[in-house]
Amino acid sequence: MKYPKIGSVIIIPNKTGEYVVEYVNWEGGGTGMSAGDIYPDWLHIKARKLNPKRKYVGTNKITSFVWGPSCYNTEIIDSVGCKVVGQMKQVVDFK
Repeated sequence: MKYPKIGSVIIIPNKTGEYVVEYVNWEGGGTGMSAGDIYPDWLHIKARKLNPKRKYVGTNKITSFVWGPSCYNTEIIDSVGCKVVGQMKQVVDFK
């Protein structure tokens, strides 16, 4: 499986358009009431919606979600439905 990283262009199930990942971090995990009660880690992702021509606009909406299993009350995106479809490159323009 290809996990997204900062700069990855992804498609999110049940959402229109493409998004660029701005934040990604492994979170969670641990054990519950017993040693056999294991909570898996998941990826917390924040991604900004791209314009239809894959143009980055810093004021576009950010979507925050969990990639993978979660036992908490957050939006869960099944990793099978999410797809990495490209990679953005940061271009710095000095004027």
